[in-house]
Amino acid sequence: MILLYLFKGCLKPGLKKTPDVPAVILENQSLTYRQLNDRANRLAWYLKSIGMKPGTLAGICLERSLEMIIALLGILKAAALTCR
Repeated sequence: MILLYLFKGCLKPGLKKTPDVPAVILENQSLTYRQLNDRANRLAWYLKSIGMKPGTLAGICLERSLEMIIALLGILKAAALTCR
C-alpha cells in the first residue's frame, strides 16, 4: 500500500495539472500522465476481473520499458482496488 501512495503522490498532481506532459521518458519513447494512468487503469481492471485482490502475488518479467512501468502501476492499483 505504501508504494501505491508514493505512485499516486507522484502521478495525481501531474495528471490534474498537466495531463499531456510526459510522465515517463525512456530512450525515444514517452507516456504522458494521462496515457500512463489510462493504461495502468486498464491493466488494473483486467487483473481485478480475473480475480486479483489485495494479497494476491503478481510477478512480472520485463526488461526496462514503458510496459514495465505500466505493469508495476497497474498491479499496485489492482491490489489496492483504487482505479480512478
